[in-house]
Amino acid sequence: LTLTVRPGEWVLGGWDPGVYVHTAAAIARGGSLQVEAGDVAALPEADRKVLHCDVGGVWQPFRGVFLLPDGKLSPQFMHLYPALMAVGYSFYGPSGAQMVNPLLNVLAILMMYRLASGLLGGRKCGWAAALLLAANPAQVWQARFSTAEMLAQVLLLAGFVEFVRFANKPGGLRSPVLAGLFFGMALLTRYDVILVLVPLVALMALVCAGREHRASVSAFALVLAAFGLHVWLHHRYVAPYYHPLPDLVY
Repeated sequence: LTLTVRPGEWVLGGWDPGVYVHTAAAIARGGSLQVEAGDVAALPEADRKVLHCDVGGVWQPFRGVFLLPDGKLSPQFMHLYPALMAVGYSFYGPSGAQMVNPLLNVLAILMMYRLASGLLGGRKCGWAAALLLAANPAQVWQARFSTAEMLAQVLLLAGFVEFVRFANKPGGLRSPVLAGLFFGMALLTRYDVILVLVPLVALMALVCAGREHRASVSAFALVLAAFGLHVWLHHRYVAPYYHPLPDLVY
């Protein structure tokens, strides 16, 4: 936390941190991911080109923000992270939103400790892994950079903690449900989390193929499927022009 307590103050411009901060501000002020922008929608076609650019046949009046047919602005990216930033924004404005990642960094280090302790069977290994993560320059950089990677890291690590706990002590529904919850929330944070979840689900199906694990696997799959439905609804109705899947494929 000492290394990251003053986060990068990205507010203006079209880089990802600026898009996230402005999305958080819109959520905090209006309670919605979509922002009314009738004045922008009313601009003549010739004037629209002055503001920004056409991306895949869809006009972006501001970089990372799409104009919907109903005159509302819809930001790109998944929405859990800016929704969390909006909580900080509602208390301390842009500075509160930007302090989210340094706090998430602390949680990530704690989750790494728990995961390494569970996997390697000792607190010393857990502390070593946590210290290595805390001192990693890439981790320090990302903790000061207002993008969704930190929240995705925390949720994935928390999901793996519960996954390892279930693998070590099969039986019961608590760990599978929590694992599905954390992994599902990670899917609402970054779309490319699917690259982790697809092989993970396949691995779980192979390892826990026995009848005695059927209830646990079903609970995990149902929770994860509910979040998958949430993602589909988000892309269908809230952010219909945000299509990140081709970027993962190509």
